[in-house]
Amino acid sequence: ISAENRPYQYILEQIALQLGVAVPATSAGSRLMKAVQRLGAIRQALLRIPNPLSRDLVRISSSVSAYDTTKLVGATGFSFRPLSQSLKDMCDFVTH
Repeated sequence: ISAENRPYQYILEQIALQLGVAVPATSAGSRLMKAVQRLGAIRQALLRIPNPLSRDLVRISSSVSAYDTTKLVGATGFSFRPLSQSLKDMCDFVTH
């Protein structure tokens, strides 16, 4: 679990670096994401191929969320892992 507030761009860049692939060069805006999701839904209806981009994924990726864990840490003494370590562990798990 990580307590860092980071944008999706940062997370995707770190995942790409951990996996040894190219970092995304362009950002897909919310309009483009919505259009691709709709095209995927049409493709799914016609060809019965699952749509990898759901409405929820488009909505969540376009939102900005920030969380404060000060109370939790103060009350329990819980400490969070650095995001970079969590992403590294996840990438190691996926590739092995």
